Amino acid sequence: MPIRMKSGKILCMAFNRHALQADLVANQGSAKGRLVMKLFRLGQALPPRVRRLYHPVYYVIVDIVMGISLPLQTQIGPGLILRHGQGIVISWKSTIGDGCEIHQNVTLGEKDNAAPQLRNNVTIGANAVLLGGITVGDDAYIGAGAIVLTDVPAGAVAIGQKARIISSPTRGHAG
Repeated sequence: MPIRMKSGKILCMAFNRHALQADLVANQGSAKGRLVMKLFRLGQALPPRVRRLYHPVYYVIVDIVMGISLPLQTQIGPGLILRHGQGIVISWKSTIGDGCEIHQNVTLGEKDNAAPQLRNNVTIGANAVLLGGITVGDDAYIGAGAIVLTDVPAGAVAIGQKARIISSPTRGHAG
């Protein structure tokens, strides 16, 4: 999260270099994770006029080719790990703290005009869905396939989903 002056210019590029280095170390075993984070940090470091030109290139490479929706407006702390990065969708309104880990097919989505806020060292398992203005505390773990609609305290483990029938077919079932 670069420090910006009122003009929009980045006051301190050292944070971006620090964040990028932490991202590269965190994603050592993942060429895809390393590339996505390099492109993300570069996009955030660019002045607004240049960023407007860079954005379509970033979108094509990261979103369309790599299958990761990670808007440049998203605030992400250093050391984000993208495990098997595919199908990841992150709202631009979300914030992600330092040292978090996100597995494949994770959604951090908006609900009622608000998005999840992850504190530091949060791990989110594959196929998890977090919606709305919830906060996930430091060192929390969201299990694979979990659907999270409420705050998760620091150090907690959130697992499972609860489906409920809201209607039933009026005709015989096909099959």
